[in-house]
Amino acid sequence: MSTLAENISNPAAEWSVVASMVFESEIIGEVIGTQLAAEDFLRADAKVLYEAVVESFYADHVVEPLSMAERCKGSLARIWDIEDQEVPDELLRRLMGRDFAKGTMEHAAIVHRHSTARKLLGVADAATA
Repeated sequence: MSTLAENISNPAAEWSVVASMVFESEIIGEVIGTQLAAEDFLRADAKVLYEAVVESFYADHVVEPLSMAERCKGSLARIWDIEDQEVPDELLRRLMGRDFAKGTMEHAAIVHRHSTARKLLGVADAATA
């Protein structure tokens, strides 16, 4: 991925979406309904968390911070370069730093728009290579 494509993202929007889904499980179906997909997230940690939340939702498992930390601890520990046992505290720290109370659907749209722009840039790069 080109450096320009890597700059087409909004980490705050990505984390706002996943934080909202983790703390307000009633919004998960609505976010899924926007057709937002894990590959729309540029940040690996947000992508891992989004995938786990969606899988948990469809499996009718509990979605809340500690359950998500347990489900994602191996992947998140590698991404964040920390020990597995540090993941719950680090995840809570990252989630709590987000304004997840409002704007979730708009933030999901931002994530999707940026993903589409990165894909289009990739097509343009390939066409000119």
